[in-house]
Amino acid sequence: MWAVAAEALEKWSKSGNDPAALRRAELTWKTPGGGTELGFAGAVADR
Repeated sequence: MWAVAAEALEKWSKSGNDPAALRRAELTWKTPGGGTELGFAGAVADR
C-alpha cells in the first residue's frame, strides 16, 4: 500500500496540487490476511 500512496502523492504534486491536502487524506485498505487497515496517506507513503 505504501507504494500506491507514494505514487499518488508524487502525481498529485506534479500536477500542481498542494501535497499537504492529500497527505491528510485517510486511506482504508484490505490486508493480505483479510482484515483492513486505516492510515493517513502521508504516513503510509513515508513507510
